[in-house]
Amino acid sequence: MAQNFRRYINRNTGTSPATVFTANSYDTVIGIRCANVHASSAITVDVYINDGSNDHYLLKNAPISFGGSLELIDGGAKIVVESGEF
Repeated sequence: MAQNFRRYINRNTGTSPATVFTANSYDTVIGIRCANVHASSAITVDVYINDGSNDHYLLKNAPISFGGSLELIDGGAKIVVESGEF
C-alpha cells in the first residue's frame, strides 16, 4: 500500500502552545525536531499529543541551547495518532 507523506512546519512558535497538525485518520508521526533559532540563550520546550481532553507529553521542559536543536523521534521510531488528536 502506498504511503502519502506530508510535512508540517510551525515557525516562530513563541511561548504559547501551537498546534502543528491535527490527525484526520490514523496518522503516523515519523519525526519531530525542535530548534532554538530566535533566543540568544537556552529555551525549554514541551511537546505533547492532545486527545481532545488530555495532554500526553513526549517531552517536558527540555532545554535547547541557542542555535541548537532536539530530535524527538529517531532510529525508525514512530508514533500513531488517531483522528482528532493534535
